[in-house]
Amino acid sequence: MELLLAMCLLLLVCAFIYLCELVLQRRHQQCYLLAYECYKATDDRKLDTESCVKIIRRNTNLRLEEYRFLLKTIVNSGLGEETYGPRNVIAGREECPSLKDSLWEMDDIMFGSLDKLFDIAGISTSNIDILVVNVSLFSPAPSLTARIIKRYKMKTHIKAFNLSGMGCSGSLVAIDLVQNLLKNVQECKCRRCEHRIACSKLVPRQSSAYDAC
Repeated sequence: MELLLAMCLLLLVCAFIYLCELVLQRRHQQCYLLAYECYKATDDRKLDTESCVKIIRRNTNLRLEEYRFLLKTIVNSGLGEETYGPRNVIAGREECPSLKDSLWEMDDIMFGSLDKLFDIAGISTSNIDILVVNVSLFSPAPSLTARIIKRYKMKTHIKAFNLSGMGCSGSLVAIDLVQNLLKNVQECKCRRCEHRIACSKLVPRQSSAYDAC
């Protein structure tokens, strides 16, 4: 009888320990978006329907079938009169884009969004611990993460990740990367910067958005 009681107590203790481990693991599995900023270009970069048609017509490399396809795409894509385009395309230099044009566009998007995001969040750039930058195609050297770190004078031991060449799936990869990193650091501040959408601040569930690491 005593042996049976001891075995039951042992099983109860093991079950209790197992449940405690499950609870502790789940506490750090959720990742919340606390602040974000969407980039909006200046009005001088707007492309209405007429401007888009002019850009297509001045391209001498397109045949008649390709003209029709592009015009049909513009009509069916849902792009309105508030659509924006790169400066080199508006200026008629789309056939000879330069590295300078790409860097200018990225700096305008990243720094413009991050400046507003830091103001909204009220957090010093020196307190950021993780930086993840995701851009579909553009991958210069030095990296875009290096440009952000230098611009905002972030800490030298910041964990920086520059993702490129993954297309639309890069967004999911970046979020998964941030979530896995935050599981290992309970109180940590992170910035995720995307070229297509926004710059986002992600923190783990138990962290405070305004506590230093």
